[in-house]
Amino acid sequence: MIPAPPSTTSTEGAQKELMTRDQWLQRLGFQFNPFEYEAADELENGDPYLDQFFVPFPYFEALKNARSSVLFTQRGCGKSANRLQLERWCKEMLEKPDQFPQQVLAVRHDDFLTILTDISLRSHIEAILRRAVPALLEVAIRHFRGALAELPSPSRENLCWFVQNYSDRLIPRGLQKQLKDVGAAQVRSTTTPQLAEGLINAVASLFKNKPIEAALEATHTLVNLFSWEFQETDAAAWIRLEPLELMRRFSDIARELGIKHIFVLVDRVDEFQGTAGQPERQAKLLEPLLANAPIRGILCFKFFLPLELLPVLRQQLGPDKFREDKTQILEVEWKREDIAKLLQTRLSEGSKGLHSSFASLVAGDPTDVDDQLIEFAHHSPRDLVRLCNRIFTEHTRIPTEKLYLEPDEIQAAERWFAKTRARELYGDEWLAQLICLPEMPFTTAALGQAIKLTEEKTEKLLHEWQKKGMVAHRPRDSAHPEAALRFDIADPRARLVWEEEHL
Repeated sequence: MIPAPPSTTSTEGAQKELMTRDQWLQRLGFQFNPFEYEAADELENGDPYLDQFFVPFPYFEALKNARSSVLFTQRGCGKSANRLQLERWCKEMLEKPDQFPQQVLAVRHDDFLTILTDISLRSHIEAILRRAVPALLEVAIRHFRGALAELPSPSRENLCWFVQNYSDRLIPRGLQKQLKDVGAAQVRSTTTPQLAEGLINAVASLFKNKPIEAALEATHTLVNLFSWEFQETDAAAWIRLEPLELMRRFSDIARELGIKHIFVLVDRVDEFQGTAGQPERQAKLLEPLLANAPIRGILCFKFFLPLELLPVLRQQLGPDKFREDKTQILEVEWKREDIAKLLQTRLSEGSKGLHSSFASLVAGDPTDVDDQLIEFAHHSPRDLVRLCNRIFTEHTRIPTEKLYLEPDEIQAAERWFAKTRARELYGDEWLAQLICLPEMPFTTAALGQAIKLTEEKTEKLLHEWQKKGMVAHRPRDSAHPEAALRFDIADPRARLVWEEEHL
């Protein structure tokens, strides 16, 4: 039983034992820190508790359809979380074929470093195959072993070529050589060679959570796939294949094995050097995939893109290349009630229902704490998690004897978060100019006078501030329509930075 929060005037009798963060969370009844991972894809396989935290929107069901889709959200508003959940849904279908008759193979496409040096359809296809071939091979060995054995000879030969050329992500080069050597010995011998225990164990390590007895069959399968030798003329013919034909052959193999659809999940286009903060460059990167309608007839693409990229795609690619009429466009915006639900869900899931509000963690149980956090999150799930985690950090910076959070710790975390997030979003120069304003709300003339700019430059700067979401104009007073238009700070983080300097 968690003790009732003490009042702010009666904390002397509170818990005296010094607690680390983990001990403090455990004492409050948390099974884990619900705000530990700020990004859903912070770990390679995603936040381990995402299934419990995920707040589904109606559009998520639409993502499951076998139709190419583009999901647009602000950064930190769930692109990767939705991609991970869709990926896990596809995996669940493969593991439960009796419940899901249509098997879908999910292939992540989120590593663009090599493509940025040669932006072309071939580069994209090569990168997709380096993910897709290992994914199909693993699924086939896990779930379609009988189908592998029954592949007709031409398809089996094609599969051998794909596995030998694109399976590095699953099978290291050293192990590939061992498999080839065993396969060569098998071809020369009239009897099946005895497989070494070390080779079987090496293969078993590739397919986690499988019983060791399945490793023997998997090893035999891989030996057979790597034993096929291609003549120079055959290899040259494969190399000359057009990207679309290459992907069509792979898709045909997948369907013969039992895969109904291949979902290519495109994510993180805005997180690489050369694309971060450059939507025009991101649009150029995606153009080969968006503009080539035939590839979307072979594969089903699911794009998870930053919202700022949508107008750039429309302008830079145009309606002939960015076919919105043939692609499902989903624009997602988090509302205040959605953020409130997310906060409640994380607290409740992390504590097995003991806490449903942040206020229950604070001395005195102040009723406005949750509203403050939701406001400072400013429609961003990631910002909510980041702020809450910072509060936990403030409280457990050193081992603490206090069980409940103090209001001053929350205020310190809010000040740090406001300054840090505002600087990330708007930069030091803009914040310095904003701070120069002596009062709020302000007019264009007041801004120009405060930062010593001409009227033309002031209006241009104000337009950029509005476009970025830092400020917004107030509705005109109908009683005084002749009055100058006034502006206020729209972002609560930037507002707190200004208030710290003036109030």
